[in-house]
Amino acid sequence: DQAAEIFAQARLSCPEQDHADIDLHEGTYQLALGRMAQAEALFDRVIAARPNQPAGYLHKGIIQLHQGRDHEAEVCFARALGSNPHLHEAL
Repeated sequence: DQAAEIFAQARLSCPEQDHADIDLHEGTYQLALGRMAQAEALFDRVIAARPNQPAGYLHKGIIQLHQGRDHEAEVCFARALGSNPHLHEAL
């Protein structure tokens, strides 16, 4: 798919420390397409690279919530709120 190629090219042309940003964008793209497993894996990479950034936890929590994994989603939302207590989506 064309978007996958664009994300791959972006990873090749930017420094490694920026890959988490690309993973976040690709994860939201995969989420929009309903590819939950692929999106969750990308959000896991974002969390691993930037554990203090709430976006990875927020998006992963949304996936878990939609899959009925309520307790796991609650943990992710709590971690997102730990980084940003005013993150309305996590509340």
